[in-house]
Amino acid sequence: MIRTAKSVARAVLIPIFCRGAVMCVTPLFAETVPVSGGMDVAAAVFPNPEGSKKFKGGAPEKYWKLEELSVVPQFREFDDPVSAWPGLKSLMVSGKGPNGTAAEFFCYYGRPEGAVPEGGFPGVVLVHGGGGTAFPNYTRKWIELGFAVIALDWYNQRPAPGLTNMPPTEVSVPRIPLAGGKRHDHVANVANMVLAHSLLRSFPEVNRDRTVFVGLSWGSWYGTCVAAVDGRFKGCVEIYCGDWNPERQGNKVLVNGCFLPAAKIPMWWAVSTNDRNVTPYTSQDGFDACANFFGAAIVNNLPHSHVGFNFPSVQRMAKHFAGCAKSLPRLARGTIKDGVASAEIIDPGEGLASAKLGYTTSSDEPTWKRKWKYVPATIEGNRVFATLPSGTVQCYLSVYEAEKSRFNDMCGSTGFLDATGCR
Repeated sequence: MIRTAKSVARAVLIPIFCRGAVMCVTPLFAETVPVSGGMDVAAAVFPNPEGSKKFKGGAPEKYWKLEELSVVPQFREFDDPVSAWPGLKSLMVSGKGPNGTAAEFFCYYGRPEGAVPEGGFPGVVLVHGGGGTAFPNYTRKWIELGFAVIALDWYNQRPAPGLTNMPPTEVSVPRIPLAGGKRHDHVANVANMVLAHSLLRSFPEVNRDRTVFVGLSWGSWYGTCVAAVDGRFKGCVEIYCGDWNPERQGNKVLVNGCFLPAAKIPMWWAVSTNDRNVTPYTSQDGFDACANFFGAAIVNNLPHSHVGFNFPSVQRMAKHFAGCAKSLPRLARGTIKDGVASAEIIDPGEGLASAKLGYTTSSDEPTWKRKWKYVPATIEGNRVFATLPSGTVQCYLSVYEAEKSRFNDMCGSTGFLDATGCR
């Protein structure tokens, strides 16, 4: 319910329009963002010094030196037809292996067809999740959105779509191990992601000042590291994970969110209430720990797979950080008082059409088994609020634009609110 939609304040901070924005016009967006304000999107984050004090983070410089990783790596085009894909270049890039050794890694690279716009195309470093690879189909998808895209495989392997007649899916793309065999080395992987960024920025057709990191699942855990190392990105889009969870130790200690208090760039999340890899509690701790939290879209039962690269919210926010679209709506942290959840509307995005309260009355463990539901919420002026249903354990508020998504993700959310204090 919207009582006074016209009274919702417009955001003070307006992203800079990227040069040559004609390339940003895609089927997802009917018009581009005009130049206004002269502010950079990085100024619009929620700085969180208290969170940085509460959540004692690690020191990323102990593992990665940006000065070293900023040097453009050597690369060669790789012409094996089994890895070839129309519209993409297959690259072998000189990078890092285990224990600081030298090792090549595989990337797909491509850019939109046609003339290069003034200033160059915005760029994306696309990072897959667990069990994935550099998927040629998703790389092409993001090129069609108007980005120059570099997508690396961090398992020390290369995709081989030419070995099958099946269309590329999560499981149908064959993979061929590189020298040394398949591996999962966190220090080397993060270093190679930063090196891939250095390479992307070196291409003359790319606007080196309009690049975005997009990481999915394991790629979003890596995003918590990259965001603390590489301040050259304009933003980081986290799909599913990227939480704060000190209980994740052993070989996962570097991806437990420990570097979030050192994040140098704005970070935005698309998360589910029922993810099996993170919980609503660890996700919220990740938001709170992040030194440059920008916002989140929370969705009941959001599906977890590489389909996340197709979420309209994710694509929109990547365009926003690149300066090519307005942000999705954004809400403040939110509070619960006298049985009512409420939050200030920080930015209405393209305009608000509706609002919902997502809630659960379940305390089941593990948390992915909990049943979440929606009830309508009310927008009044620059606030959104809803009365909590009886027995609510945890909840969040979301405000939605008019544009529909089959994933119900074109929204801005408060973050998870604990309604009982029973965490």
